[in-house]
Amino acid sequence: DAPAHLNGQGGDTLPAQLLPLSILAEGDLDFDEFAEARSYPNAFVEVGGRTLSGYPVLPGLLNVPVYAVARVAGLTVCPGSAPLLSLWTGALLTAGSVSAVFVVLRRRGVPSAWAAALCTVYAFGTTAYSVASRGIWQHGPALLFLAGGLSFLVSDPPRRPFTAGLLLGLSVITRPPVLLLVLPLFLTPLRAGLH
Repeated sequence: DAPAHLNGQGGDTLPAQLLPLSILAEGDLDFDEFAEARSYPNAFVEVGGRTLSGYPVLPGLLNVPVYAVARVAGLTVCPGSAPLLSLWTGALLTAGSVSAVFVVLRRRGVPSAWAAALCTVYAFGTTAYSVASRGIWQHGPALLFLAGGLSFLVSDPPRRPFTAGLLLGLSVITRPPVLLLVLPLFLTPLRAGLH
């Protein structure tokens, strides 16, 4: 059985929940201080005698500011509070992705009312709310980076291609299967430049 403070959490959320604790307490990216981590072989891996995340660490890094603010506010920041703090991070990242989708739609000429309606469908009719906003999964940060990258690409002419590429690259680093969505976005400008 999982320790009480980790019950009900999925594998890829565990490292992202505990990483801010490790960074704030020890200033490192390993999980050696969490003995229970070794009992989750899919979430954690042993490398050179250290316990590391078996998943991308970027979601956990994005989780650090919420933990830091909670600590400054005098709240208890510990493994027991990690699921709630991570819920805040997931909700904020997902809300950011909804805002970025709104920007994408407006830049493509969609009227504000329609853009708001479509963003509502995106937020509540997809897994954005039901999954991505419910914890610090890989999904929320990937959605934010993907939508943010698109917001730079869809302007006419495209604004800040480096920033767009950086955000799209971060979406892949956060959740590697996103490469299937991002690769065509990189290839389109290259193909257009060849003609």
